[in-house]
Amino acid sequence: MKLTNYNIQNEKKAIVALCKMYGIYPERGRGQNFLCSKEILQKIVDSAQIQAGDSVLEVGPGFGTLTSLLADRAKHVTAVEIDEKFISILNDQLSGYKNISIVRQDILRFDPSENFLRNYKIVSNLPYNITSHFLRKFLTEKNKPKTMVLLLQKEVVERICAGPGTMSLLSFSVQFFAEAKIIGPVAKENFLPQPKVDSAIVKIIPYSQEAIEEKRQHQDSQEDVVARPPVLHYSQSEPTSYDSSLAFRKVSQPQEQVVEHQGKGERDDTQKDCAQSTANRDVAKRCAQSAGEQDA
Repeated sequence: MKLTNYNIQNEKKAIVALCKMYGIYPERGRGQNFLCSKEILQKIVDSAQIQAGDSVLEVGPGFGTLTSLLADRAKHVTAVEIDEKFISILNDQLSGYKNISIVRQDILRFDPSENFLRNYKIVSNLPYNITSHFLRKFLTEKNKPKTMVLLLQKEVVERICAGPGTMSLLSFSVQFFAEAKIIGPVAKENFLPQPKVDSAIVKIIPYSQEAIEEKRQHQDSQEDVVARPPVLHYSQSEPTSYDSSLAFRKVSQPQEQVVEHQGKGERDDTQKDCAQSTANRDVAKRCAQSAGEQDA
């Protein structure tokens, strides 16, 4: 049963049939929610602006639906899958493609250089339970991707892309290393099994190491601390809900909310802005100090 010429009305039935055929039971602990909308899958691929000469890394390919769309445009697709049950399924479903490599490995242990990836793009319906670990790894990777287009929980995407006045340590950390942009929302009804929350597509373009150095030097001139690139912290056990975004905020000092000064009626707008600016500077200092502790 090949996944071709489908639409959102019959794709859920096709996914159920495939699960029965291969004896697959989606595991919530591994974030296995299959995206069923052809339109959204195409939007993800379009957002990555895949060219004929591109190398693409996909994480958690599942049944290979997105993988095949990527392979139709890219020079080569490397699909990394941790679940052994899906390896034979992918080999079956994608047997007609000669430009796809299927790798059974934990993406958090995957080395792009060892797998001959250079100047590559990442496109993925990312398992939500590895979001913070994944971002930390690939935003600080020496051989980093030139673009990432990811499908993540909507609230996490909104935090990543937050602007001045609403930024948390998560948004500050990601935006220190990359430019992040929301592409669009994806309703939970488009998945099987249906998750509890909506999703969104985000495009992340990592900065070059030279650009990061310039930002560090700029912070050196602005702050009385040794401003080094922040370390993206994560917890040992990654939550599987929206709280996974909090994994970036594990620092030694108590965590004040960056927006803690907003919404208090006794302060006028000018006072709020001043308080917000101070809070944002404190966030930057804690990031830099934390990075210094890591380097020590």
